[in-house]
Amino acid sequence: MAVLLNEQKDLARIVSCVLVQCIVGSILYIVNLKHARKAFCWDYVKFALLFNLPLLPHYAAMYVLDAFDRIMIQTMVGFSAAALYSVACNLGNVLKIVTNSINNSIVPWMYEKLGQGEYENWVRPLRPSL
Repeated sequence: MAVLLNEQKDLARIVSCVLVQCIVGSILYIVNLKHARKAFCWDYVKFALLFNLPLLPHYAAMYVLDAFDRIMIQTMVGFSAAALYSVACNLGNVLKIVTNSINNSIVPWMYEKLGQGEYENWVRPLRPSL
């Protein structure tokens, strides 16, 4: 709605997205603070920083590589090709999320069954086919 009513459509899109995310995030943050026993735990902060600090260059490089292919296609071929590529990448990311979600829900169940000794559904004996 902000894009349709404003002259500067690009700025309206950015501001409206950021504003909605800030409002929803603030509401969720306040609800979370109400239900939390402690608002801040230094042990968790220390662990998170020590664990994730070495990963920051990896995350930054991943972000740059994800954006760089689109920028290259845009400069070498054009905006329409970059848009098609972006749609295809986003579709691939959705499929990757679905696949990872299914896998992450099946793997713990499978290991639980294997831990209980229920091998018949998972490990098939090697028999010569007749």
